[in-house]
Amino acid sequence: MPGTAVKSTTRRRATRRGRTPAAAAAVPAAPGQQPAAPVGPAIRIRMYRVGFGDCFLVTLPTDAGKTHILIDCGVHSRGNVGTLKKTVENLALECEGHLALVVATHAHQDHISGFGLHADIFKTVRVDHVWLPWTEDGEDKQAIGLRRLRDGMTAALASRFAAAPASLSAKAVFELATGNAAALDLLKAGINGGAVRYLAGGDRIDENAVGIPGLGVRVLGPPRDTSLLGRMAPPSSDRFLRTAGDGAAAGGPVQLFSRN
Repeated sequence: MPGTAVKSTTRRRATRRGRTPAAAAAVPAAPGQQPAAPVGPAIRIRMYRVGFGDCFLVTLPTDAGKTHILIDCGVHSRGNVGTLKKTVENLALECEGHLALVVATHAHQDHISGFGLHADIFKTVRVDHVWLPWTEDGEDKQAIGLRRLRDGMTAALASRFAAAPASLSAKAVFELATGNAAALDLLKAGINGGAVRYLAGGDRIDENAVGIPGLGVRVLGPPRDTSLLGRMAPPSSDRFLRTAGDGAAAGGPVQLFSRN
């Protein structure tokens, strides 16, 4: 399922490696040139090591102090290095119990499982806004149709895997879209006081996104174009389960990609 891709811009300058200088420092100018403007407070991006997954805490300097944005928090069960709980505990500490914005890019295990597995910790963090892809909107007719397609494909694959062996890679991809209900429930509820918004490719917030001065956002996806979304659907000739004449499952293990 396509997810929310967000490109953001700020009017402040980031320093290398996210270091915040203790004080603004003037950069020496070459002869005949005007002195460079002092470097301002840094934007810090903390990328947590969770294994096969994503979790980013973005800290922006504002006149009111540090403002924090969380982008995704999840890990795949087959690539879990056992640090997710400590990650959630640390980000709650780093943001001082307050997130201005939580962005969940898409409903895959490696991006959102932490919201379900450690909901108790997230519920202690005050959240102002939660952004989700429009494909998860329970009141959007197009989104409802896409989720039915997704759920049908997932059920068909589950039946196929129950009937015949599957390759590890096929199972791993299948598992991305399963077991995410608790995480989605928390996100759609706003976590802890957050206003929920569903976004689509092409949406723009040119200034002061979620109340952060100077922050502009351009949403890159998912699109609403049915010709693009239709690429998710397998060809009508594809089948997840083949049966022999007696109705028994036939065929070898499911391979995710052709070896040819």
